[in-house]
Amino acid sequence: MAEDPPITELLAAWRGGDDQARIALFEAVYDDLHAMAYRRQRHVRGDHTMRPTALVHELYLKLTQQAAVSARDQGHFFAVAARAMRHILIDYVRKWDRRQQVTLGSEQTGRLDMPAHEVQALGEALEKLRAYGERLVQVVEMNYFAGLTYDEIADAMGVTKRTITRDMAKAKALLRELLEEGAGAKSSNEPS
Repeated sequence: MAEDPPITELLAAWRGGDDQARIALFEAVYDDLHAMAYRRQRHVRGDHTMRPTALVHELYLKLTQQAAVSARDQGHFFAVAARAMRHILIDYVRKWDRRQQVTLGSEQTGRLDMPAHEVQALGEALEKLRAYGERLVQVVEMNYFAGLTYDEIADAMGVTKRTITRDMAKAKALLRELLEEGAGAKSSNEPS
């Protein structure tokens, strides 16, 4: 995902109301989005997976329902796309057999295996993680939900790989706490 200056220009034109810029933008980034979706999906087990092309098309529909995307540049656009993929996949997981096992990330990006019913809890924990820093959420979304490597995330966000590695370690620790708190709150709210 090397910087392609026209993407930033297309985003600005789309924000300015140019519908042709929106079309040109998605033509320019389609292959990158499809690669993200492919990396994401090839690591999910079971017959319930949404195919990469379907995920990209759902992403396109989700993003184009907005009058104009809020992304400022290419890196921000891919962060917005990763967040939208996260929401699409979590919504999709809600419809699956809740006993299925879901794998987020990959061997290359770092794996997170969990039962499908816990993916919704992860989404809720990510919203709480936002209080600790937006970049922490973006790093997790780009890694686990969009399948980007630390190098790709660093490139997209304009920071070093070392920064992404630290952010991911911090995010994982905080998410673990938030998920444990969420599980504890659910069990204390259940009738005895």
